[in-house]
Amino acid sequence: MKGILLFCLSFLCGSIVYASSGTSSVSDLLAVMPNANFVALVDVQQIYSHRWFSTIINKDPKTSEEFKKVETLLASQGIDLRQVRYLAVGGTFVRGGSFGSMYFLVNGGFERERLMSSLAELKKVITTQTYEGSTIYLMEDSGVDLLGSVDQLKGMAKPQRIAFVFLSQDTVCLGDLDTVKNALDVRAGKQKSLMANTDMTSYIGRTSPAALMRFAIKIPPQEKQPAKARSKIGNDDLEDESGSSSVPAGMNDDPFGLSKVIDSVEATYGILDISSGITLDSNTVTKTEADAKQMSEALTGLLTLAKMMGTSEIKDKKQAKLLNDVLSAISISSAGREMRLTVSLSDALLDEIKAAIELEVQKSSAGAKSFPQE
Repeated sequence: MKGILLFCLSFLCGSIVYASSGTSSVSDLLAVMPNANFVALVDVQQIYSHRWFSTIINKDPKTSEEFKKVETLLASQGIDLRQVRYLAVGGTFVRGGSFGSMYFLVNGGFERERLMSSLAELKKVITTQTYEGSTIYLMEDSGVDLLGSVDQLKGMAKPQRIAFVFLSQDTVCLGDLDTVKNALDVRAGKQKSLMANTDMTSYIGRTSPAALMRFAIKIPPQEKQPAKARSKIGNDDLEDESGSSSVPAGMNDDPFGLSKVIDSVEATYGILDISSGITLDSNTVTKTEADAKQMSEALTGLLTLAKMMGTSEIKDKKQAKLLNDVLSAISISSAGREMRLTVSLSDALLDEIKAAIELEVQKSSAGAKSFPQE
């Protein structure tokens, strides 16, 4: 059972901040977050109250029992999952388009003494150092041990040195040492918080606070990969020894002109909503109105092509209709410098998708059982 707790802790590694239940608004969360060019805010309570959560947890007695065990175990360690209100994720991009440092803010209460007692029981080497009047705990970890009994994930963890600090009685910052110090600097006023980033707060401010998740990404120009270099990706294996491409002339071209407009992207923001079905509503900010219009037209062309291919390639009429219904739930448009992409899947359509997946799983299972065993 300890392995489950350890896995939960390892899953949060990187840069994680547990924020107290006293932090009750998005503005409060942004005010304690170190600056970032990527942020996502999740209303965790919507997950607990959603019908799918209840359906998954109560799918069978075994699943329900296991989840209750996890909740009980974490509660005994000082973490109450049901009290989590918001999950806020922040991060930065590094050259090549991948993420650099990341951190998470979890808005919910836990017991400091109980959590510290649990950590002390772990067979780790814990040292301390003082910074900005707070004690930072450094925990050496071999990586694999954190995965406990989760066999499927063994070998995926990397050795890391985890630092964590109590920012208050019920607020903990967990991550690498530099990130922990950044959080303390923000608290002390030595560094600006995310609230000082007017671009990011503006994008978040344009999203609905009622959504399950609100997100914003600002892409620094130096992090974008040049269109010329990107257009060659995937074609290396098509070249002969002399370096000449074996692909017929014209096939390497970008028929929808996406490479150019992708380089014009400056930011993306939007929401994921589950109040009625599932809705993803995103807005991509480009350099010019022409770029936004070209991106909208290119994606619309791809969507039309996908519908045509689905209709012609899928033999099963029910599956073809389902695919068409899903693709028809996607809308693309542009206004000014922004391209808007909306995916709205109704509850009825989601139930159809779920039924189709379950039917395929049943067919696969039946086929596996009928296959002769050695």
